[in-house]
Amino acid sequence: IYLATVEMSWPQQAVLALVLLLLSFWLDRGSKSHVITLTMMGMSLFATCRYGYWRLHTVGLFFADSRNRWGPLDACFILMLVGAEVYAFVILVLGYLQTIWPLHRVPAPLPKDPAGAPGRNGERTRRADRTNCRGRRRCAGGRPADSNLQ
Repeated sequence: IYLATVEMSWPQQAVLALVLLLLSFWLDRGSKSHVITLTMMGMSLFATCRYGYWRLHTVGLFFADSRNRWGPLDACFILMLVGAEVYAFVILVLGYLQTIWPLHRVPAPLPKDPAGAPGRNGERTRRADRTNCRGRRRCAGGRPADSNLQ
C-alpha cells in the first residue's frame, strides 16, 4: 500500500508503468498458471490504486487551495467524475473477486427430446406446455389449459 502512495515525477511514473507492462508480458508468456493470473490481477490493482490515490489527492488539493476559483457547478462535475472513477474501481475489484477462483463447471447436456428443452426465454415451448397441461385445469403461469391449444 505504501508504494501506491509514493509520489513520483512523470519520468519515474513512466518507468514504473513500463516495468509493470514488460513484467506482465513476460509472466503471461512464461506460464498459464493460476498463480500468474493472480499476480497480474495484483499488478493491475496496484496500478489502479496508484491512479486512484493520485486522483483523490489532486482533487483534495484543488478544493483545499484557496487560490483556485471554483463554483458549485465545477464541484458537481468534478465530484461526478470522481464518483464514476470510484464506481469503475469497485466494478474492477468485484470482477476480479468473481473470477479469482473459477469453478470449471462442465455444461449440462441438452435433453434428447427437443420438446422438453427450454425455449428462447427459458420457459418450455408451447408444444411441451400442451403435453404437460393435459388433464389439468391450469398450466404453468396460471393460464387455462385450453389456451395452449391454438
